[in-house]
Amino acid sequence: MLIRQHRIYKVIAGVALLCGAISTAGVSEPWHYADYADLVLPAPIVAKIRVSEVIAVPSGPDHIQNSKFVRRYIEGQIETLIKGPRDVSPLIKMTVELPLDARGKTEKIKKTEQIIFAQSVAGTPNVLQLIAPDAMIDWNAARESRVHGIIAESLGSHSPPRIEGVESAFSAPGNLPGERDTQIFLATDSRPVSLSITRKPDEDPQWSVALGELADVGVPPPAHDTLLWYELACNLPETIPDAKLADLDALSAGAVRADYALVRKGLGMCARARP
Repeated sequence: MLIRQHRIYKVIAGVALLCGAISTAGVSEPWHYADYADLVLPAPIVAKIRVSEVIAVPSGPDHIQNSKFVRRYIEGQIETLIKGPRDVSPLIKMTVELPLDARGKTEKIKKTEQIIFAQSVAGTPNVLQLIAPDAMIDWNAARESRVHGIIAESLGSHSPPRIEGVESAFSAPGNLPGERDTQIFLATDSRPVSLSITRKPDEDPQWSVALGELADVGVPPPAHDTLLWYELACNLPETIPDAKLADLDALSAGAVRADYALVRKGLGMCARARP
């Protein structure tokens, strides 16, 4: 028995050094759309797993010293590979950091189902590493449905690129008093994205998003809790940087600021519950 335990601890130590992964199971709700998107989009592997083994990890020099968490080595089986390469091993192992409650106890996760957002570790096909400290959450049908929805949208033909900020902008008056058109070009990781804002006398201002080269062919403002909304609401700055308006006259710069504020207000707050 002692020999077997010694071998288990050697495996645990190797996994801990490779992974350094931590997790908080049982994350309190409510999570928001952005909380899920923050994990789903960068994770190479998203899976529903069943935890089959939980073993305490002995303290060592690599152990994260935090009185609110305790390290555990877990093994499990992938029940549903939601995202990732098909050659991922169905039997996986990793180290996690589980939160301690007021009594100094952890949630019992053995035989429970969890959703993990992870990446593989080179040279160890069945060892995974969580992409964030809280990238393992208790499974339920609603959570899995939300994850599936974000992944499906990200793979669709109209999926937006990653938005990284504002690139440039200009604004021009129309032919009638009170008319004005503003275009704001966004920095992305791939194809162009721009915002178009139109003002007409005695009408509410209108804005749209163009996903492509033609800035005058846009789509209406995106609905909340969609991927386009997430990219805009969560990645654009609250105010347009002054440096992006340096080449504009004062009137045009003021118009762009007002129109950008209109867009930001229309998008609303990018709410997050995760720390």
